[in-house]
Amino acid sequence: MHDTASILFKAAHAGNVKVDWVAVQPQLFGPMFKRGEVDGTGGFTNSNIPAILEMGFAMDDLYVLKYSDFGADMYGLALVTRKKFADENPDTVRAVVKALNQGTKDTIAAPQKALELLKGRDAMMKTDIEKIRLDIALGLTDTAHVAANGLSSVTPEKLQKTIDAMVAAYQLPSSPDPATVYTDKYLPPLVERMLPKGN
Repeated sequence: MHDTASILFKAAHAGNVKVDWVAVQPQLFGPMFKRGEVDGTGGFTNSNIPAILEMGFAMDDLYVLKYSDFGADMYGLALVTRKKFADENPDTVRAVVKALNQGTKDTIAAPQKALELLKGRDAMMKTDIEKIRLDIALGLTDTAHVAANGLSSVTPEKLQKTIDAMVAAYQLPSSPDPATVYTDKYLPPLVERMLPKGN
């Protein structure tokens, strides 16, 4: 069984479900799906859905199973660096985090402008597909928690739930202390992490 799929099956009370997973390069799952060589694909929605749509499918052709729909509500993406690097270069880490935070806010405020900027750097970019990718990402960002607590706000309970799920899925020999996984000391002040007005 695909390790993290066990989290979905457990949350859905479907622990006996058997799936034959096929490991392929990311660029192959869209064509394989189109040819009917696989029945589905597992991965990030804002990667896999656009790849399948590029094969000529429409959203109405797809059924998306999100972990959170079954109660497996966990953190998925993070900015990661080595602790040694962060300890030795705190100003650099703060600057990168601040830039990412501002870029995210700018994109939320003006998604079309963000797409135009990307197109200016990559003339081969397929704007229609990237708009879908961006819309999915922004939809995942647009939560009541983010609206109330700002970008990059982590709750201890959800972080622990995420750690526990990963430990179980990968059968890790020990569970890491949340403090070794996440820190907020490099984040901009909360006022700078609140969503743009009107969002």
